[in-house]
Amino acid sequence: MSSTSKGWLVKICSILIGLVIALVASEFALRWYGDFVLSQEKMDVGLIQYDEKLGWKLAKNWSGQHQHFDYSAHYSTDFLGFRKSSVQKNITNNRVLVMGDSFTFGLGVEDDQTFVSLMNTDNPDTIFINGGVPGYAPDQQMLWLREAVLSTQPDSIVFIIYLGNDLVDIGLPFAVQAAYAKPYIALTEDGVPVAKNIPVPRESKPEALRDKTLGSYILDGDRSTFMGRYKIGQLLIGAGLGSPVEKSDLEGLLEKKLKKPIALMGAALDLMMSEADQSFTLVLLPGASAVKSKSSVSARYQLLVRDKLLDLARQKNLKAIDLVTPLSEDGGNYFYPNDGHLTAAGHEVVSKALMQSLSEASLAD
Repeated sequence: MSSTSKGWLVKICSILIGLVIALVASEFALRWYGDFVLSQEKMDVGLIQYDEKLGWKLAKNWSGQHQHFDYSAHYSTDFLGFRKSSVQKNITNNRVLVMGDSFTFGLGVEDDQTFVSLMNTDNPDTIFINGGVPGYAPDQQMLWLREAVLSTQPDSIVFIIYLGNDLVDIGLPFAVQAAYAKPYIALTEDGVPVAKNIPVPRESKPEALRDKTLGSYILDGDRSTFMGRYKIGQLLIGAGLGSPVEKSDLEGLLEKKLKKPIALMGAALDLMMSEADQSFTLVLLPGASAVKSKSSVSARYQLLVRDKLLDLARQKNLKAIDLVTPLSEDGGNYFYPNDGHLTAAGHEVVSKALMQSLSEASLAD
């Protein structure tokens, strides 16, 4: 081998070694930063209580503080266990139950800053009831609907679907980002949803599931092993560099992963609409990556979920509101950088978009 070839070989090896060292260092730095952010979080105890049918529910008449690296917020619930609104109304008609997860509940903002509370402030003749419960997946909301309707007597229901993880968690005995067991649904041969894992066991998530992330569920990889990280990395790098093969692989994988959750979601919606006499509206709420990093795998997954759910809504003649566009305005800076939930400004955007869409739908009817 010539001296020139040896020189190039040394340079290439040096570059590769440098890249490996940089990757290892960045992974350690990210883990340290993530652990530091988590160490800053504190919440007064008692907001979440065990429920044998639903896994957990909100405590009644609770009030407490939530301290996070990104924010400090106070939460309170009413005598029924719903997040309080800043406006108290004594209205027997024009009652709207808004169901959802932590985005609807309003983690990270005060009682009067949630989009449900803002809708109450702007609409004196209608009462909007905050039925958001942190961590709830669509299957839990399906099982909770009858109880929620009986306690609130709504005239209409708004069902908020978070595009980030709701279709990952549906059908799982442990939600990806929750620590405890939950009920889940499965389909019979006739396509009817049946509840499983009830009574919900009082157990924490098994060790083998604690390291699984949204990415590992979506991409069929295990980040806890070298080969798992390599498999995910190859797919992400190929897709990011514009490789048509990798893009095709990614799209095919996402389509495959969504087939079962979409079927479960469709069956759950059918059951919810059949059990409730109220008008039903589906709202699709994106996560930060869907509006700020639109070329990312997370964004492409969320936008595909959005498209699938819009198709499902059309098939079922169901009203649907897409919040991707309004939350994309001004660079999509409506989410906390570490926590990922909506900021107070984000809640204002959602409130205005929902009120405009609901008003237009009401006029169309």
